[in-house]
Amino acid sequence: MRNSTWPIIFLVVLAAHLLSIQQQFSLLASCTKPLLLLSLIAWFIKSTPDITGYLKRILLAALFLSLAGDVWLIFEKINPSFFIFGLICFLAAHVFYTLAFNRLRSNNTVAVKWWLAIFVAAFYFSLMYILFAHLGDMKIPVLIYGAVISIMLFIAIHFFFIKKPGSILIVAGALLFITSDSLLAINKFYSSFTNAGMYIMLTYAFAQYYIVKGIIQYLETENKTIT
Repeated sequence: MRNSTWPIIFLVVLAAHLLSIQQQFSLLASCTKPLLLLSLIAWFIKSTPDITGYLKRILLAALFLSLAGDVWLIFEKINPSFFIFGLICFLAAHVFYTLAFNRLRSNNTVAVKWWLAIFVAAFYFSLMYILFAHLGDMKIPVLIYGAVISIMLFIAIHFFFIKKPGSILIVAGALLFITSDSLLAINKFYSSFTNAGMYIMLTYAFAQYYIVKGIIQYLETENKTIT
């Protein structure tokens, strides 16, 4: 199967998943959700057969942890504790994404621009201020998770200063990721809203898609061994 086929498969699966959410076909939604990450993982592996090294390993770890997080969240209705397991998987995935993005930033000799932290911190504290009174026993987990994904975003937006293919896509993916997680948190803890599942999955799916596509484009311009 050609590498260019995998993005098409991803988009077809995403369309089926969004339709299943809209029509409340819970079984189809549960079946298609893991296929989103599986198609992206296959695309990434097929597109980088000759590339080895630390960076590829931690990116694969982030993708597989995201897949695990998706699976845990599918069964959240059966056991609310599964939400915590999913949260832990996604938290670990964000740590690996942060490590990967920071390695690329360092490899491109882009200095850390601490002034960017002002904007990220403003978003983080604003969201936590809105959610805090509604979190109950989830206060500490959500505060930690929010901090981790904010750090991921802070590192990712340094790609604005890396003039290589895929850089802007990585920034877009990180922005969509924090948007998706924010919508999920608002819907779950603050106030549910119409079509929340559609918006959450749409932003989440394209967050992962743009990150994978951006990384593939970036790696295609680099050496086979990426450290």
